[in-house]
Amino acid sequence: MPAPMMRRWETAVALTAVILAAGALLPIGSGPRLACGAAAIVALLVVCSTRLRAHLVRREPTTPSDTYAKIERIRAARGPRRR
Repeated sequence: MPAPMMRRWETAVALTAVILAAGALLPIGSGPRLACGAAAIVALLVVCSTRLRAHLVRREPTTPSDTYAKIERIRAARGPRRR
């Protein structure tokens, strides 16, 4: 089952995480580097958790009686439209 497409805010958070990770590689003080690295990890965890939630959506299989009832409703609705 293919994964649903990423939402815009998920893409923005992922790009922000990449920028923060790049900031953690800059030759600056250890405090800002650690803060950038920690923020990047948190952002990636947020994106990963939302993506995993999107994968966990499971649909209950419909019973055959439900399917046949839906077919009958569609056929009943189709009849008046053709007249």
